[in-house]
Amino acid sequence: MLMTKISEETGANQILQRQEAMLTEKINNITAKQQEQSKYQSINQQQDNLVTLLEELSVIMPNNMHLTMMKLDGKQLHLTGKTENERAVYQFIKSFDAAPVLSDLTVQHIILEDHAASMSTFNLQLQLSIE
Repeated sequence: MLMTKISEETGANQILQRQEAMLTEKINNITAKQQEQSKYQSINQQQDNLVTLLEELSVIMPNNMHLTMMKLDGKQLHLTGKTENERAVYQFIKSFDAAPVLSDLTVQHIILEDHAASMSTFNLQLQLSIE
């Protein structure tokens, strides 16, 4: 009698262990899918932020200056470009008040590259406020 009871309990235990293993596997699959979905949402948000950034830059950048390099490093944005005169860079800097995505402007340098053609090379470092 006791052996039968032990055998029944052992069988029930084995069934419960198999069910637990199956449920654990399902939970792990759901967790993996949620992590993947979160990763895709993060990528989509970053793409949206970059589009917003480019739109704002295109609105505030004067016509007489253009970018030759744009590098995004975390929330740091580095812009290098050329302009017909340094005043365009200062105009660009002043217009950042109208661009809520940009904050904490740091001008690394403005170098006159070609005195005859009045072309200046600029290098700006910006702090982004987007998440």
